[in-house]
Amino acid sequence: MTVDTPGWCGPPIIAGDWAELEGAEALTMAYEIGAALDQRSELVNDVKVERLRVLPLACYPGAILVEMQARLGEQTGLSNHLYGPWGLVTLDGSSAPIHDINEIEGALSLRTEEEARAYHALFCNTVRGDDGRFQTVASTADLVWTAAPDDAVFAAITIGIEVRKTASGWEIESPIAYAGTMFVSRFELTRGGLIEMVDDQPVEDDLRIARESWAVQFRIPPREDRE
Repeated sequence: MTVDTPGWCGPPIIAGDWAELEGAEALTMAYEIGAALDQRSELVNDVKVERLRVLPLACYPGAILVEMQARLGEQTGLSNHLYGPWGLVTLDGSSAPIHDINEIEGALSLRTEEEARAYHALFCNTVRGDDGRFQTVASTADLVWTAAPDDAVFAAITIGIEVRKTASGWEIESPIAYAGTMFVSRFELTRGGLIEMVDDQPVEDDLRIARESWAVQFRIPPREDRE
């Protein structure tokens, strides 16, 4: 198996200090992902790997989030995988893979604010509803705008993501972009990794952004010229 190296087709699924895999490391990881996909017929497994990048996750000590760029026929998409002591798990848009890992003793850690932030970002951005992921928005650069955001949207993004410790775990308030709407949403996160959106306040219901699409587990980022 070979790994081509064209440019990245879009930004990573979550912001962070990502590192590119090259050479033998890239080939090994591509093989691991290919083997995992071959075991699940409902996922896309006829792909041509182009690039891989990895991000350590504070909430899963010793684990990394992997993002793979691949050609799917005429499209280029990005898929995400968690790789840790338990092996490699493909994030398919459902919450089941994450909850399965959380059941492994010692896999999940939500003791610190850094860990809670990392888990919230991972869960919201990799678990999807009918209209895509619940994208956390910490900066205007996180979205591809087709028109400038209005004052209310800009203010919501400027406030950012707030995290507070509670008796049962964490409370997180975050701007969320979903289905072309901007919300400020409040989440409750338990120490065991159960996360619930308990309130959401719409900020703008016609968010002028180019929207990504999906091909099974692959995210197809929008182009800047795409409505």
